[in-house]
Amino acid sequence: SNVTACVSQMLNVILFIAFGLATPTVASAQSVPNTLRDFGILGTWATDCTAAASDKNYYTVFSVASSGKVTRTQYTKPKVVFNEYVIVSAKHVAKNQLWYLQVSEKNVASKVEVVVIKDGDRYRYLSSKISGTDAFFIQNGKFVKSGAESAWSFKCR
Repeated sequence: SNVTACVSQMLNVILFIAFGLATPTVASAQSVPNTLRDFGILGTWATDCTAAASDKNYYTVFSVASSGKVTRTQYTKPKVVFNEYVIVSAKHVAKNQLWYLQVSEKNVASKVEVVVIKDGDRYRYLSSKISGTDAFFIQNGKFVKSGAESAWSFKCR
């Protein structure tokens, strides 16, 4: 009868919706470590890999712990941590651009959204801002305070 067909059709719709809600989305399927690995940014980077870390030659290390935690650590002196963030989310926003959200473990309220552009074995910051605000440190590849372009960092071997 029509009622049976209608109920059957409604059950199919409900099951379809329930199945859709229970299935993880493709966007969340890729983990942060895999996203950074695929982008090719894991490792040590510096403006000049032949010189020691300094306040004019930051060393930045993107690494994955055995637990899967991804960190971005900057050094301004050899073996002296300037800052360290945990990257909690990351996604490709263009073929050569990566967006990520980094959180300071020392100050959990410090959440910064970053976009980098990569060209072969070098990358630079396109933007950096406090998450959820328009408070930019770097915008359009330039430091907001000075107007200076963000420097390229090169992959250290």
